[in-house]
Amino acid sequence: MNTLRAALVTVAASAPLLLATPAVAFTARLNGQVIPPKRAATLTVTTPAAGQFAYWLRASSDGQKRLRLVQRRGTSAFTVLRVPGSLAGEVCEGAAGSLYCTGFTAPAPRRATYRIRVFNDASRPLTVTLRLTFTRVRGD
Repeated sequence: MNTLRAALVTVAASAPLLLATPAVAFTARLNGQVIPPKRAATLTVTTPAAGQFAYWLRASSDGQKRLRLVQRRGTSAFTVLRVPGSLAGEVCEGAAGSLYCTGFTAPAPRRATYRIRVFNDASRPLTVTLRLTFTRVRGD
């Protein structure tokens, strides 16, 4: 009986935390995409509501990594990350030829279709893995 009571207390105590956690609507990915020099790889995603994308990016190359992560909706575009760049020093770390970056894109104000593109601005091929996780933002 004490075990059941302890379990119920644990569930009751954690319930507010579960309700406060924003709902994840979906995850989109590029897995090991090889991007030739001066080209881009694209993910097209439609958001179900207002929210934000969290990204995890791994880029590897046998040369210098020069890339841009861009979010576009209609005709407006927002550069989320540029490597090299000032933000890259804060959100990226590298080891043994690979660069790992995590962060957030510009907020998605409503349901819309977005093109998320990774541009290879270098002179060597770039292998990219990109994971986008869309989190819904609830209105007040």
